[in-house]
Amino acid sequence: MIVVDASVAVQWVVPEASTPLSDMLLNRVDLAAPELLLVEVANVFRKKLAGGLISAAQKGGDKGDGLRV
Repeated sequence: MIVVDASVAVQWVVPEASTPLSDMLLNRVDLAAPELLLVEVANVFRKKLAGGLISAAQKGGDKGDGLRV
């Protein structure tokens, strides 16, 4: 079992941040995540949004189908 942290999970949904390792992990079935993963990912998105590194559309905030930060 491999435990995935927020930095890897964010790479799955922010295309420009993808790495070969994160891509390989996405196809695994033996992944686990800490209970706070969603909170940690929300914090990463908040920081990226505040820094202008992603738009509200990229995090899904303006469509109602994404993670609210």
